[in-house]
Amino acid sequence: MNFKGFFICIYMLTLLTPLSLSALEAGDRVKCKYSGIGSYYKGKIERIEGDRAYVIYDDGETQRVPRSACRELTQRDVQRRKFKKTVPVPSGSNIVRLESNSSSGWDSWTIITGRGKGKLSARNNGKVWKLHIDNTSVTIDTCIGGREAWMKWKYYYRGNQIIAEAGSRKYWKIDGHYTRLIVKKEMNGTWTVSGKKGTMKIYEKGRSWKSWMVKDTMPGENIHLKLAALFTIIYSSDVMR
Repeated sequence: MNFKGFFICIYMLTLLTPLSLSALEAGDRVKCKYSGIGSYYKGKIERIEGDRAYVIYDDGETQRVPRSACRELTQRDVQRRKFKKTVPVPSGSNIVRLESNSSSGWDSWTIITGRGKGKLSARNNGKVWKLHIDNTSVTIDTCIGGREAWMKWKYYYRGNQIIAEAGSRKYWKIDGHYTRLIVKKEMNGTWTVSGKKGTMKIYEKGRSWKSWMVKDTMPGENIHLKLAALFTIIYSSDVMR
C-alpha cells in the first residue's frame, strides 16, 4: 500500500474541506453569504447561537445568518486585494411615476424616470418578474424563502443582486452591497423609502388604471436599489391583495 500517497490525499482533503460548523467561534474571521443566500462577504463572528452566527461585516453591518453560510478565510482571501464593488449610477436617474398598463393593475407596469421609460411585467403568476430599463435586463425572483413565500425575494442584474426582506407587508429592508434602504407605509397611506442619500415619497393615484406618483429626493442613490424598493410597494399593495 502506498502510505505516502494516502497521507497526501488526506492532507489535500483537509485543505479543501470548509471549516466545520462546530469549529466556528466568536472572534473568527470568516466570509459569509449575505442574508444566507447572497455573495460571500468578509467579516467577524460576534457570537454563535445554535445553528446561527451573528456576523459583523467589514462595512460595520451586523447580520444573523445560518452557520452553514460561513467559511473560514483562507490565506488567499487574506492576501486578495481589497476593493469595494460599486455600480455606476446614471445621471438623471430620478424616478417620476409608475403606471399600470392594464385594468387588472398588477401584472404590467411602465416606470418613468428622468432618462426615459422602463417596462415591468410578471411571469409565472407573479413568481418571477422581468424589468427592462436603461438598456439593462433585470430579473426579480419572489420565491426564495422566508417564513412565508412572499417575505423574501431577490432582484438581480448584470451579476449584481439586491435582497428584499419583509418585517411585515408595511415594512421592508432592501439590501444591496454596503447599502440599505428602508421601505415603510405611513398611517396616511403614503409609502416612504429612506436611506443615507435621501428619501422618496410614493403615493397612489388613479382608480381603474392605477398609478403611483414618486417624489424622489435621493438622485445620488443607485437606481436599482430604488427600483427594488418601488417593486416592494407594488408587490405589497397590488400583487398580494
